[in-house]
Parts: sequence; C-alpha cells; structure tokens
Amino acid sequence: KKCLIFAQFTKSLDIVENYLFKPHMTSLRYCRFDGSVPPEKRAAIIEEFNTNANVKVLLLTTRVGGLGLNLTAADTVIFLEHDWNPHADLQAMDRAHRIGQKKAVNVYRLVTCNTIE
Repeated sequence: KKCLIFAQFTKSLDIVENYLFKPHMTSLRYCRFDGSVPPEKRAAIIEEFNTNANVKVLLLTTRVGGLGLNLTAADTVIFLEHDWNPHADLQAMDRAHRIGQKKAVNVYRLVTCNTIE
C-alpha cells in the first residue's frame, strides 16, 4: 500500500514532515515533491515512489507536476486542504487513477470544524 498526501501549501507539508513523520514515524520511508524540487530531480523522485516498495508515502503539493504525472503505485490519496478550484483537486486525484492502475483507490479529504474553509 502506498499513499499520496496532497496539500495546497508547502507549509502544510512541512508540518506533516516535521511534526509527524520525523519525530513519530522514524521508520517510514517517504519522498517529497513540491515546487522547490529542481526539474532535473523530479523524474527520479517519481520513479523512486513508483518502483521502490519501501517508499510508502509521497508528500506533494496539489499543483506540482502539471498534466500527465503518473502515480499509479498509490492506492490511497489524502487531501490535507482543498483548493478553491475543485478541478485542481480532481486533477491531483487523477494522478493515482491513470491507465495502468490495477487497485481500487481510496480518497480521503480531511475537514476541520470551525475553520475558515
């Protein structure tokens, strides 16, 4: 099982990485893919996530990668935040639903009460 965790903001990914993964899930192997990743390193990160069975999570921003990004190794998609443009979230979700996907994909949207969303 592999998971994509999408956030609209890199700060949200920082929180997950620095306050959850690093202190409490030290054995978890994960990759991170956001706008700060140089273009020449992006393909290697995607390849690592898709092919390395030990890498279980990919943290990424909703809009990174553009069209055609194939992340069919994932069977779980989690949205930390929602984009004001619903099509941006749908496009992000579709990255796990590409041709070649052989597993059912579960999508979770985290929602918090009493916030401005």
